[in-house]
Amino acid sequence: MTTTTIFKKTPSAALLFLAALCSAGAAWSRDGVLPPETMALYGGRWSANCADAAAPTLQVREDMLIAERGKRRVVGRQPDTAHSFFGNQPPPPNFDVALISRVDKGDNAMMNFLVFRDARGQSITLKADKPVMGQLGSELLKQRYWRCDGPARAAAPPADPRPPPPSRRHPPRAARPPSPGAPRWTRPGAPRWAHGKLNAGWCAAKARRPSRNG
Repeated sequence: MTTTTIFKKTPSAALLFLAALCSAGAAWSRDGVLPPETMALYGGRWSANCADAAAPTLQVREDMLIAERGKRRVVGRQPDTAHSFFGNQPPPPNFDVALISRVDKGDNAMMNFLVFRDARGQSITLKADKPVMGQLGSELLKQRYWRCDGPARAAAPPADPRPPPPSRRHPPRAARPPSPGAPRWTRPGAPRWAHGKLNAGWCAAKARRPSRNG
């Protein structure tokens, strides 16, 4: 009797919302795997440096999300996608989708892979609850992970395009123009051989000039 009264007083929109929540929870627990179209876009290995086998890595599999760093390894079960991960808040620039999973750490701790897409390719940043980060270390939060295999493989990220620091050297001084009475061989642009040749001719002419005392 009480149940009938509740449903009579409950608006139809609220009933539809509750039904959607129930169906979503049932689908998560029933499937627990990522569909083929999602795997085609995001499946495979992701790494902070694909060429370095010792670098921290992430793995996107059909039935799990994996984060590894050396001998440390965390597995998230029941993976799913969340395009509205940030709710009513605007998502960060270039945000694509969130791959979410549940970890057996305390009260259903979450480990999420946030996928971004830009001109350089796809990349993932890791976001997880404190129990998970306590096992992996907060250093993994600062990394960007690039897709190492698959059709959308991305090259290693280039270095930050920061402008070079300003030079501390003084600008070169401008050459002073020659004085009008300066010999031609002392003016800028005269070849080196002309300096000695003209000097020798000047000395010979001076030697042939008669002395005033003679």
